[in-house]
Amino acid sequence: MVSDKLKKIFDSDNLGLLEYSKRNRPQTSSDRLESSFLEINDFFNENNREPEIMSTDMLEHRLGVRLRGIRADDDKVECLKHLDINNLLIPEDPPENIDEVFSDDELGLFDDPTGILTMTNVPSIDRTRSDFVAKRQAATDFTQYEPLFRQQHKNLVEGVSKLIKFMGSDTIKQGRFFIVNGLMVYVDNVGEKTMVFGRPKERIHCIFENGTESDMFLRSLASQLYEDGGYSVVDSVNNEIGNEDSESGYIYILSSLSEDPKIRNLSNLYKIGFSTTSVEQRIRNVANDPTYLLAPVKIVATYKTYNMNTQKFELLLHRIFSEARLDMDLVDKSGSRYVPTEWFIVPINVIDTAIRMIISGDIINYTYDASSKSIIETGS
Repeated sequence: MVSDKLKKIFDSDNLGLLEYSKRNRPQTSSDRLESSFLEINDFFNENNREPEIMSTDMLEHRLGVRLRGIRADDDKVECLKHLDINNLLIPEDPPENIDEVFSDDELGLFDDPTGILTMTNVPSIDRTRSDFVAKRQAATDFTQYEPLFRQQHKNLVEGVSKLIKFMGSDTIKQGRFFIVNGLMVYVDNVGEKTMVFGRPKERIHCIFENGTESDMFLRSLASQLYEDGGYSVVDSVNNEIGNEDSESGYIYILSSLSEDPKIRNLSNLYKIGFSTTSVEQRIRNVANDPTYLLAPVKIVATYKTYNMNTQKFELLLHRIFSEARLDMDLVDKSGSRYVPTEWFIVPINVIDTAIRMIISGDIINYTYDASSKSIIETGS
């Protein structure tokens, strides 16, 4: 049950997220560097090659750029030598002459008769392609899986099945279907957990409806489903709120309608709050309330909660996004100063992802990175 998972999070609180007095050791630049390089190592271990900068897979492109930057910095290379199990930091031999440079022209830029500035050879990004294209190959016996995909599409059309937002890695089980980047994927098998860089991971065998298959880490699929706002295919009958479920309140996301340029010009500024009554009732007559930045607000999203302490849920969200908290002093009409604590500069889709990760319990493996404005896997 969702409530049981949340209870475990709140009761154990191994990360100290709910304890104001507790201070975790701040992550150092060396910690962040090692964590970012371990992601590159994971990619190499999964694909038996280093990430390519010119890949149309955005994750692979980002890792390729990161690897190039590390290689170009001798201090970073020295710091990461002890983690370089795949010899990724050994510099390539420089070309001996200009002919060698031309012979390595994989993109054919020097063969372009219209000129090097004509972008005919730059690959375009097709958003309909799954981010797992680089990890897939043609399925060896796709004919046995085709009827399963046809049946699932039929079930969705007839209402036997429905799509719900992906709700966590523990829902990835053998025989389940998911939608990632518009592509249906079937989990054919879930392997045993093994230790990878000190963390338990398990590989899964996935079949995609376009006739490809892939062996990937379960958490890799979960991360992609979170990132893309993916869906689970579930039974329409057995996934409704039951009589035994107790309504707890609402988590709400608000945007400000302030005309103050300091506030109006801030992108991705949202208030994360909770209410035991309807959100519409909660935000009545708030234009002069410093909690709401002394201005009217607009409801962006609401989440009805069941079987949980909604205030602790809100507090956990505040802890996750503490790095992105709005840093601003306000002065109300009486001259009193006020520092808002429930406003954060975070993309709305990232807030939605964090909420789903808290519900599933996956949040303990992730943290919010303010520089990239994304939720990333922890390096520990």
